[in-house]
Amino acid sequence: MTAVCISLVVWFSINGSHVALAQDAAPAQPTGLAVSSEGFHSITIAWDDPQDDSITGYQVLRRSRDGDTYGDGQGAAEFVAIKDDTGTADAEYTDGTATPQTRYVYRVKARNSAGLSERSSYANAETLGPPDQPTGLTVSSASHDSVTVAWDAPQDSSISGYQVLRRSRDGDTYGDGQGAWDFVAIENDTSSSDTEYTDESVTPETRYVYRVKARNPAGLSERSSYANAETPAAPESTPQPTPAPTPEPPLEENQVEPQQGATTKDIQGSELTSRQQQQSEVALDSLTVDGTGLPGVSAERTTYEFGMNSTVNRATIDVTTDPAGATVTYTPEDADPIAPGHQVNLSSGANTITITAGPFQQGEILHAAKEYTLSINRGVSDDFGWNAEDDIDTLVAADNLNPTGIWSDGTNIWVADGDDLKLYAYQLSTGERDSGRDIDLDSENAAPKGIWSDEETIWVVDSADRGLYAYTLESGARDSAKDFTGLGDDDAVYHGIWSDGETIWLSDETGPVVEAFDFD
Repeated sequence: MTAVCISLVVWFSINGSHVALAQDAAPAQPTGLAVSSEGFHSITIAWDDPQDDSITGYQVLRRSRDGDTYGDGQGAAEFVAIKDDTGTADAEYTDGTATPQTRYVYRVKARNSAGLSERSSYANAETLGPPDQPTGLTVSSASHDSVTVAWDAPQDSSISGYQVLRRSRDGDTYGDGQGAWDFVAIENDTSSSDTEYTDESVTPETRYVYRVKARNPAGLSERSSYANAETPAAPESTPQPTPAPTPEPPLEENQVEPQQGATTKDIQGSELTSRQQQQSEVALDSLTVDGTGLPGVSAERTTYEFGMNSTVNRATIDVTTDPAGATVTYTPEDADPIAPGHQVNLSSGANTITITAGPFQQGEILHAAKEYTLSINRGVSDDFGWNAEDDIDTLVAADNLNPTGIWSDGTNIWVADGDDLKLYAYQLSTGERDSGRDIDLDSENAAPKGIWSDEETIWVVDSADRGLYAYTLESGARDSAKDFTGLGDDDAVYHGIWSDGETIWLSDETGPVVEAFDFD
């Protein structure tokens, strides 16, 4: 039996001419793609029904905005079909393969017997992440055999428990060589939302430091602040009656009689009359340079950096210690012992100051000396080096939390934000926000990186689309006629940009190489 293939063609007559149209055609692209819900491990997207009875299913495409989460080297810039065919005309899909605290971009294509439609527009999503860190950690009570800590819970109903961390400030009390400065999880998961924990593994007369982390299905939060505790001595036991002394046997010939008031144990070896001193290290509690406190000062951190303008030739250093009152010495020595604080003369470039805190005797505890290093970078000219006073530190207050690219016209500075799809504007001279100069980015410009302008048009690099999106600098309006699209090879991932007005240079992280394109 011979198989016969019949193709159905419909003929139309227009002014005597016959035009053949294939009966099957790919469906129209889906529209209105949006995120319906975001969980820890899943994201649900939905789109408008194209009202096409020929549609049999949809292809769902996804890429990560956070790096190579696929594990196949494609990284954040490439879309991958996570569902080739949903097998249903339903205009909704739940992606159950997502990773917590990860940003994704989705697109969909409609499918029928003729093939696939064009891709829909973008929809950005982000899975839920770990909870906020607990706050207000305090020690509720401390006895010789237990310490109770309590804290304020983050306002997060997803918290399922807490991890409790502890370190000793008196040496290697863990017996595993970790010493006094390493935190150990003494309770990995309390499996309760209760904001209190009692540690019953403590030793009398020992100082401890506690921190806690909140836990939910995405993992652990950042650590809370410190809480210090010190266990008292164990209560003395009730003395037992002393038995009557046994009469000494008579001395044998040539035996030496003990000295008056001595005991047999005195003769054989001295008794230990005081307990061995406990020992820890002196820690820096604060470090200030010319009145500016350095952030992140902690016992664990021993190196710090600071920048000074080239017009400053001397810095004043002040520190406080834990415990307070420990002796502090500096190298080089004080340049002006009469002035308050420690004076250091600065040369051009890097200046290294060594700060030695301790030793310090506090009762029966000997705090050993500890050494810290401070590097002060003094610029050799006004335009060189880190000038801390010129920092723009208003980004956090503006919610500009994912800065990627910058450009300035000498008056304002624009900072691209990959999360908010916006160019944030600031006054260059003061660092103050100038929200009236902000530029909202097109939703298609979903992976903004470097930015550059000729002072009329500003171009934003998109690492996913291998192109430059154009906006009018003055108004912020889109100027798609000046877009550059499809640059370079398919595997190019562009980040930085610079141009002299004739050539555009783009840094490609997959090269790694800087690729040049004619501006025309």
